[in-house]
Amino acid sequence: KAVSTFKDLLKETILRRHRILRHDTGMDTIEEYNSVNERKLPRILIVVDEFSDIMHEDSGEESLTSVISIGEGVGVNVLLSTSMCSDKVITEDLKQMINTKLVGFYPKEESKYILDNTEASKLGGNGDMIYKSKDEILRVQTPFISTAQTKRNVKEAIKKYPDVEEEYFLKESYFKWLTYEELKKFFSEVDIVKIEGMKLYPLFFYEIDSKVRLSSSLILGILMSYESSSYEIDELEEEYGINVKNQEKYYFKFLKKQFHIKEEFILEDYIRSDIQALRDETDIDFVISFYRNSVKFLPCSVIIQDYILAEIDYLYEYPNERSKDVYMKLQELFKKIKKEEVADFRWEQLVFINYCLTDLLGEDKTKAPYLEDIKKESVLRSMKEKSSLDILFGEEYI
Repeated sequence: KAVSTFKDLLKETILRRHRILRHDTGMDTIEEYNSVNERKLPRILIVVDEFSDIMHEDSGEESLTSVISIGEGVGVNVLLSTSMCSDKVITEDLKQMINTKLVGFYPKEESKYILDNTEASKLGGNGDMIYKSKDEILRVQTPFISTAQTKRNVKEAIKKYPDVEEEYFLKESYFKWLTYEELKKFFSEVDIVKIEGMKLYPLFFYEIDSKVRLSSSLILGILMSYESSSYEIDELEEEYGINVKNQEKYYFKFLKKQFHIKEEFILEDYIRSDIQALRDETDIDFVISFYRNSVKFLPCSVIIQDYILAEIDYLYEYPNERSKDVYMKLQELFKKIKKEEVADFRWEQLVFINYCLTDLLGEDKTKAPYLEDIKKESVLRSMKEKSSLDILFGEEYI
């Protein structure tokens, strides 16, 4: 989506501005244009967090560098953030285009590459950074902004610019139990599979641009049904005369049949995609229960992997939820992941998390399994220099 947005921005905004300034008015800068025209051209700031993802996309680097190189002269500026320092991310071309840099700790080699000196290797962390522009280089202490403050800032921005931001946030969501007949009325144009043993269908709806997808509604509804209280279950059983909990064993069969899924891994992808889409539109505290229940529904390696990573995100933002029981639960789930079923970089991240959990539980962290699988130098350095609490829940959070 980002690469597509860059291409549209280049075509619809940047090149149009070049035409207005250079060809239509003969002016060189946006300041000159705005000084004599009543209708101003506003400045545009594009902020890209972890832009390394874009550099790995087809035509990603090309579209990004085009926006940077052509946009600056017409009031379109780009702020890039990354925790990765390789020359495949910060390319030579990109390095030359970025005139101003703010850099945290990096080893000498990476510091030399980014700043043309080794000053970043002398930094102490905790917001100690180096600012470098065309004209000066300064060592600066950047301010700490808590997660709670960040959330407040975001909420204030949404209130201030509701028309701009509204489409990116969850407008409405609700959970319902429907009978087969009610489900057929709701999705009248879709063939709904009828499974013996299922009398009620749990559906979770969330509307973005007023669109509701059957697959997402059913999958997320089934996951949310695990949150139903005993009181609610008793009411349903009294009203419909069925054993609601007994239905759970039919959900897997129903979804595979409903969406013509032959292989289990395809259903895994459906679940992961739907939860991620929901997470993109809301906060981690809203979506964490879907991750937890996905493990109850389908406890395979990639589902467990997603849950562990999401739970760490959740505990990072909600420190009051951290407990010995949670750490132990995550460790037990880690044991169920098969190394060959997850991506290498995810496996290394999971091993690292398990190492930290072992330490937080007061056990000998050197005996945490699979430590030999950790190859990333920055991770190995963190293991020696930082506490496990700082690594998972502090500034060094990965």
